[in-house]
Amino acid sequence: MGNQGPLERRRRMLKFFVHRDGGPAEGWPLAHAGIIAADGATAPGEVRVEHGVLTVVPKNAGPVSLEVLFPLGPGGNGSGPAREVLLTTTLLPQRAMPYLLSLELARKQLMRFLNALEEWNLAMLPADHPALVTFERAREDFSVALVSWRSVQQEGMNADDPAIAAADEKSRRALRDAAEASELLLAEAVAEGLAARADGSWFSDAMERAERSLGRPAKQPVAVVKAPEAHGVTLAGVARVGCAVDPSSFEPPAQAALAKAADFITVPMPWSAIEPAEGKYQFAATDRWIEWAVRKGKLPVVAGPVLDLAPGKLPEWLFIWENDYDTLRELVYEHVRQVVTRYRRTVQWWTLASSLGVEGALSLRFEQIADLLRVASTVTRKLQPQSRVQVEVVDPFALYAARSQRSVPPLLLAELIAQTGAPVDAIGLRVDLTDATTAAAVRDAMAFSEVLDRYADLDRPISVTFAACPSKPTGTEGESGSWDGAWSPQVQADWITRVMAVAAAKPYVHSVCWGVAQDTARTPVGAGLVDASGSPRPSLAALASLRQSVRAGSQSGGQA
Repeated sequence: MGNQGPLERRRRMLKFFVHRDGGPAEGWPLAHAGIIAADGATAPGEVRVEHGVLTVVPKNAGPVSLEVLFPLGPGGNGSGPAREVLLTTTLLPQRAMPYLLSLELARKQLMRFLNALEEWNLAMLPADHPALVTFERAREDFSVALVSWRSVQQEGMNADDPAIAAADEKSRRALRDAAEASELLLAEAVAEGLAARADGSWFSDAMERAERSLGRPAKQPVAVVKAPEAHGVTLAGVARVGCAVDPSSFEPPAQAALAKAADFITVPMPWSAIEPAEGKYQFAATDRWIEWAVRKGKLPVVAGPVLDLAPGKLPEWLFIWENDYDTLRELVYEHVRQVVTRYRRTVQWWTLASSLGVEGALSLRFEQIADLLRVASTVTRKLQPQSRVQVEVVDPFALYAARSQRSVPPLLLAELIAQTGAPVDAIGLRVDLTDATTAAAVRDAMAFSEVLDRYADLDRPISVTFAACPSKPTGTEGESGSWDGAWSPQVQADWITRVMAVAAAKPYVHSVCWGVAQDTARTPVGAGLVDASGSPRPSLAALASLRQSVRAGSQSGGQA
């Protein structure tokens, strides 16, 4: 056994040839690179690159996938700015002989397309549909690339071999075509989804199937139904489109933006701002926004997170009791009671908790987190029986979990929350590309669709409680990727049009919420619909157009 140890360690790895600008890459953006196990969870290990060879060393044996930033080149028929997004390979056996990274990424893109075609019931699209035409071109490109690669694949290959560069170029062409086909297919799915939600056909079909399986009609009208073999629940009506505010700022341009583009507003309530000193509550900042929403804006209010465990969101004095759970529990109970009592006549939805299980927050065991959630939910229901509550997952893509083994993976966290028995009406997902500590890596719209579907399997409504991206370069593009070139006001608007529409078209999504109405000192990368001077950005028109598209059941003013 001792003699087999080194051999086993040599086998426990994957290698990939990676080229850039026609030759072996001397470096590669690995800040967001991750190893994905067979069950879809992030896995521990090391990723490094040296002279055209990217080496992945998982800590555990078995097939794994690599998630890594990769340039897709210009979008849409070779025109437009370059994109660089996080992509994933298929599950690959660990071995010493290198794979070709571009080829394996292209293989995965083709699989994604075929899976989506089946899952979205789009298999009956006509053969001349642009998505299918582009996919066929991608499949032909992949076959050519595969033949090219197999002709040079052998033991002892060197990254400087020109034949590898030639195979890489062919694989990149297949990857670009496959990515474009996925975008076109997703646009079709979004268009059909928006229409089916607006005309009620999705919900009526789900209700009919549910009643048929029960053998009787529903006893009373319902707004959420779980049909047999359906992917998640189906909600009545269309998704709501909202926007959050920064309570520290109360400006007319922000109010005008909300009136133009939002069905509701979200008012954050960090404990550190509400009760900076123990027993000394400061409600003025949140009071003025909620009063405006109710009296003037005529907009429903979503409040919270009320219990946000993220660093900086809890008051300093609370950490005195971090190791005294019984006292901490009483303090949480009292805080939630104070906040809900004050706003129970004006708030319809509560985001009760956020940043659960994230390293850097309070050091709590999961059973304590679950208990605090039950406490918060119980007191909210007691004080406001008709209210609705949700819990926010800060990074549905699990980047933070990959960086720290002490964190609870977000999908596991959501599953455990659903099993705690706490009366949670929805699972909230936060997608914040302005925060380098969470989900700042750029992904394509298909990845956003896929992660929504994973959380839909919990059979709870999903809310996108916060979605935001920059409107100006952040300086981290080299490590975080780019959507369609560097971040700009127009790129930000395009992200809203193409990504947020994906969520709004899903039958199980209750609402989508943009991150902030107007820039403040807390939004240095320009996430606001309105800049600090009060001038609207293209993102304001994009969000207003999205809301209109959701209501009308058809896309207006942009590609999905």
